[in-house]
Amino acid sequence: MPPRSPPPLSPQGLPLRGSAGPRVLNDIGLTDAELAAFLPPEAPTLLRSVLWCQFSGPARLEDIAAAFADRYTTRLVPDARRFPPDGPEEGVPVREVELMTRGRYARYTFLGMRGDHYIEDGHFQLEATFFGAGTGWGSNRALYSRFKALELPRIGAVDIVELTA
Repeated sequence: MPPRSPPPLSPQGLPLRGSAGPRVLNDIGLTDAELAAFLPPEAPTLLRSVLWCQFSGPARLEDIAAAFADRYTTRLVPDARRFPPDGPEEGVPVREVELMTRGRYARYTFLGMRGDHYIEDGHFQLEATFFGAGTGWGSNRALYSRFKALELPRIGAVDIVELTA
């Protein structure tokens, strides 16, 4: 029997152990190694279930929803509650657009936000929430980085500022 070939390596040079999962890989049409190519070399290997960034882009949340409606389950939430540190105890109402992946492994949420203020003025925050822990090589971060690299430019996003610590 021939010797087993070593596992593919992540951009950090770490072996890819485990898998992003069949639902994820089937949905995006990539292998683990191809998905790992989206993982930034400086990305920590710590797994996270929520990642986020801010950007400038389309004029309205409705424009974002329309741009993704053919590929994601899309929902405009007119009165989501957010709880800023200096806000009222009952929270503040914020409009959001939620995109759910077909495999239901992640939700991408867009809301109008400039800095720490909820405001719809052409500035947005993207929050990616993952429903599984991902893999030891960081597939959640790789999926998020792939979404930022491929999907945000399609909606005209510019000045992307990473906020994930």
